[in-house]
Amino acid sequence: MLGTYAAGLAARGIDASENLVGEVEGDIAEVDGVIRIAAIRLHMTASVPEEERASAERLLSQFPAGCPAYQSVCGSIAISCTATFT
Repeated sequence: MLGTYAAGLAARGIDASENLVGEVEGDIAEVDGVIRIAAIRLHMTASVPEEERASAERLLSQFPAGCPAYQSVCGSIAISCTATFT
């Protein structure tokens, strides 16, 4: 997911290749007697010039539609993506 977001930034002319960092947390739950991943939370941080931050923010809601990893598991695992730009 981080790679897809980075590619989206690059497509918008925003170079965060050297400073985009992702932190991932998840929840594990027992469902019908089976342990499974119930939720994934991705938080990204990057240095993005202030004039490009609105575009980077919009991308947060757009990139999951084209992300193979997100699309592979979104039907069975709750996924959230957030970002902080400096």
